[in-house]
Amino acid sequence: MTGTETSEIESMSAVELIARLYRGAIDFVVEARATEDPDRRRENVSRAVSILDALQSHLDLEAGGEIAANLSDLYDFARDRLSSAPAEDFDRAAGEAIEVLRRLGSGWEELSLLSAGS
Repeated sequence: MTGTETSEIESMSAVELIARLYRGAIDFVVEARATEDPDRRRENVSRAVSILDALQSHLDLEAGGEIAANLSDLYDFARDRLSSAPAEDFDRAAGEAIEVLRRLGSGWEELSLLSAGS
């Protein structure tokens, strides 16, 4: 990561950072889906799963109640789809994970735009 990228990240709000994490996870799954190289696929899946783990580890299940619990379940679902799908079913499973991440990420993107406008 360059110094410019580091300072860009440091200047982001929490909402912007979360939106960026979703975009990154989606990009890694898209790349995993597009490659025929099993090593590259594993690497991209691992990176996407690491982002899901980071997002999930910051959930406050007590304070967040049902919403946090539902997010945790969705992260588990996406992780399971990416990690457990047989090779011949990976494309479909990755598509399901992408759909979940896009839906969640779009909400954070909207929040990011709203907070930038205020």
